[in-house]
Amino acid sequence: MTVDQAVKEALVANPVMQQRRAKESAAELGVESVKKDLLPKATATYRYTGLSDDPVMKTGFVTQPTAHRNQFHWEITIVQPLFSGFARVLGLETARLQKAYTKEETRVSVLDLILDVKCAFYNLLLAQKVFAVSEEEVRALEAHAEDARRFHEQGLIPGNDLLKSRVALANAVQQ
Repeated sequence: MTVDQAVKEALVANPVMQQRRAKESAAELGVESVKKDLLPKATATYRYTGLSDDPVMKTGFVTQPTAHRNQFHWEITIVQPLFSGFARVLGLETARLQKAYTKEETRVSVLDLILDVKCAFYNLLLAQKVFAVSEEEVRALEAHAEDARRFHEQGLIPGNDLLKSRVALANAVQQ
């Protein structure tokens, strides 16, 4: 995996980034909601009354119909506040600033995540190289300890030098 692949994977899978994207979406919806509050509000109502007989008014011997037995009522209302103390306009500006702030927060989070991923990636590479060097050191000290053992068997070096080579090998293995 390359550094760029690691960064892309982290940007997609990191829960903080998913949370930031959700906050950005919420801020965008907040702006749209406030924009809609600036528009006039329209309401429509409908009512139907059905009577079994036509309503009538009786005066003496005269019966006069007053309405039809099927009554319909329609009502449409449009409300647009003329002045609300700039509350709606300031609300829109506040929502836009919140959206810009959220985008900037996301940008900073992206940069922080990229920095963290790159640091971790390069620290891993460094650790791998240090491990490879340590393995090479162990192999070299194993060969040296074997040579020291053979030299000691031949009487070319004292036992103390053989012990020193074994201690160096043990330290390298432990490290």
